Amino acid sequence: MKGKLTALFLLGVLGIVLSLYLTYVHYAETYVCGVGDCDFVNKSVYSEIFGVPVAFLSFLVFVFVSAISLLGIGGRVGHVSAARLIFAGSLVSLVYASYLQYIEFFVLEALCVYCTGLYGVLFLTLALSVLCLLTAKER
Repeated sequence: MKGKLTALFLLGVLGIVLSLYLTYVHYAETYVCGVGDCDFVNKSVYSEIFGVPVAFLSFLVFVFVSAISLLGIGGRVGHVSAARLIFAGSLVSLVYASYLQYIEFFVLEALCVYCTGLYGVLFLTLALSVLCLLTAKER
């Protein structure tokens, strides 16, 4: 189980890096994303909730995933409890991310490669947390 929690931690770190980059892109005055339509997507009306960039909210989700993973690895939180918390957080996040991906493809008719990568990391986080729950015993 520690190996799976370590993988969840690493996914969390990757999500943090992508989220911080997308938050930077959101505020950048100049074109900084050389692949796809990241600037267009990250500056659209759909890129904020109450004035907060969605990318920053994603950063918070991945900080949560990383922190809970570390607590599980260190034995401060039971492995199954850590997996349950990560599952719940990533499920809610993935539902909203699916909505955003729909907006990106079908409303904005654009593709942000980094956003799509972030959705992929979130999906893998959810899938791995499910695998943890299916194979784990509480510690």
